[in-house]
This record gives sequence, C-alpha cells and structure tokens, in this order.
Amino acid sequence: MPCDCSHLEPTKLEEESVKLAIFIDYVLTKMKEFGWQTTLEDHEWMKWAKKTAENIYGDTDKVHKATEYLCTLLGNTLSKEEIEDIVYDTHSRTARGLADWWEDHQEVDKEKARV
Repeated sequence: MPCDCSHLEPTKLEEESVKLAIFIDYVLTKMKEFGWQTTLEDHEWMKWAKKTAENIYGDTDKVHKATEYLCTLLGNTLSKEEIEDIVYDTHSRTARGLADWWEDHQEVDKEKARV
C-alpha cells in the first residue's frame, strides 16, 4: 500500500465543509419534498453536498461558497414557515444541528454588521 496521510485527523475547515454539505443536502431534500422547483444551481450544490459529505476531509475549496449558498437559502429563499418546518424540526437530528449552526451564524453576522 502506498504511503499517504489518511491517518491524519481532519482540520476544523474540513469538518466545517462536511457539516455544510450535510446541511445543504438536508435543506435541498426538504425543499423538494415540499414541492420546490429546484434550479440548476441547486442541483450542482446537491451533487457537491452528496460527494463532500462522504469524504472525511470534505472540500475546503468551496467551504466559503457553500456557507454563502446555505445562508442565501435560509436567509432569503425560504419563508418563515418553511424555516420553522425545515430548520426547527425537533424530530430531526440534522435539523437540530442546522438550527444551532444557523443561529450561531446569524449572531456572527450581527457582530460583523456592528463593526
């Protein structure tokens, strides 16, 4: 077997990219279940999310764009009712993690806006 670095733990950025991929996949899947017509961009992100979520090291090249895309979905695309149904679904472990991420992210955005 050739030498590699597969024994290394993922970095925080790599872990974040995996988490974002799981959240994007979850949100887009729920949107489809609710009858949303997804765009070509959504399909591309869904493909990225499925691939990235399966890789322990994620995809750090797109982590910032993925953050921006997820923020757009949650902040601009979905209605308040859809946010309640998707993000605050207490029966879903993924939704609970997403809710924590979203609330933390909004707090950071507020802090940045104050500066």
